[in-house]
Parts: sequence; C-alpha cells; structure tokens
Amino acid sequence: MIKLFRRIRFEFMENNKTGKYLKYAIGEIVLVVVGILIALQLNAWNDYSKDRTIEKKVLLNLRYDLQKDTTDLNNLLRLKKDQLQKCHRMLDAFNNPNREILDSLQFINNIKYSFYFYVDNPHRTAFDLGKSSGDLFKITNDTLLKKISVYFSNNNTTQFLATNKKFSNEFMSDVYLQHHNLNFQNFNVFKEGVLKDFKISNYFSVMLEYLSISIDLITEKKNSALELMADIDKH
Repeated sequence: MIKLFRRIRFEFMENNKTGKYLKYAIGEIVLVVVGILIALQLNAWNDYSKDRTIEKKVLLNLRYDLQKDTTDLNNLLRLKKDQLQKCHRMLDAFNNPNREILDSLQFINNIKYSFYFYVDNPHRTAFDLGKSSGDLFKITNDTLLKKISVYFSNNNTTQFLATNKKFSNEFMSDVYLQHHNLNFQNFNVFKEGVLKDFKISNYFSVMLEYLSISIDLITEKKNSALELMADIDKH
C-alpha cells in the first residue's frame, strides 16, 4: 500500500500535475488522520472494556466480603443479645438477693458468659487490594464508591467492642478471679459472695450499657452492609 502511494505521488510530480498532487496529498493526510482517530478510538474502547471488566471483578469481591461481614455480624448480634439477656437476669438477682436460685447452673453460666467477648473481624481484603492497586477507583458510580469507602473506613464498631472486651478482661483479672472461687464447689457460698459484691453488681450495670450500645452498632453496621450489597447488585 505504501509503495502504491509512493508510485502515484512520483507520477504526479514527474508529469508536473501539481493540482492533482495537492489533492492527492490532502487525501493522503486525511486518510492518515482518520486512521489515527480510528486507532485511538479502538484503543480507548479496549481500555474502557478492560476497566469495566476490572470494575465488575472488584465489585464482586467487595460483595463477597460484605456477605461474610453480614454473616459474622449476625452471629455476633445473637451473642450480644444472649449476653444482654443474661445480664438482665443477673441484675434481677442482685435486686432480689434473698430469692431462691432454682437453677444453679444457669446462674453460674449467666456470670461466666458475660466474660465471653469477640471483637468483629471486618473482611476488607477486596477493599484494601483495590485501593492499593487503584482498581477501586475504576468504579464509575461516584455515589457507590463513596458508600464503599465510608463503610470500610468506619471502625467505630470494632473500636467499641475492643474497649468493651478490655474492660471485661481487666475486671475479670483484677476483681472476679481474686475474690471468688471459680470451682463453684459450694454454690450457696459462691452465690452469696457474688450477690453481696457491689463491684460485680456495678460490672453488670456497666455491661448492660455496653451491650445495648454494641447491639445498636452491630445492627447499624449489618444494615449498612446489606444496603451496600443491594447497591452493588443494582450497579
């Protein structure tokens, strides 16, 4: 093709056909420009197609992590609600110290279970990888991208649960273990000792507030995860 253009150009110049040569030259320039524009358009389309493929993969991975978050948060929510119920039972026992305890095992479990604490473990692999690689910013929906960033940057629930766990561990090591027999060999002695210990009573009062706030935070985060998954599905 190039040899053909050169031969035609040479013939025009050799025969002194300047007008035709100029028209030919302009046509050749137009063809070159059109070719460049087509190449640029194809390249842009190819880049766009690659970006949309990456965007889809990032969103699928984010949704997978959000689904795991939802499962973990549901389990954590059940745990906290169960602990709240046991906390209410213990405070009722403190308010009625002379009432007979019909189920000693339940009483003991109400106390022991209040020291079981699990901090949520957010699944953020897809978010962190997408952010570090820059693939996260290939998400074209700015509103969705903002919601994703807000969700994975919000660690209020994790921080609060960690504070709650630290409080519980410190109380258990500093007060509970030192003053009461954990073998529970004599339940009546154990029960009376616990119900007369104002520090343990205060612990459950504080735990009641901690657990109520924890349940609200976990519920809010779970709802945010569900909403975000719905937004991803619509994208």
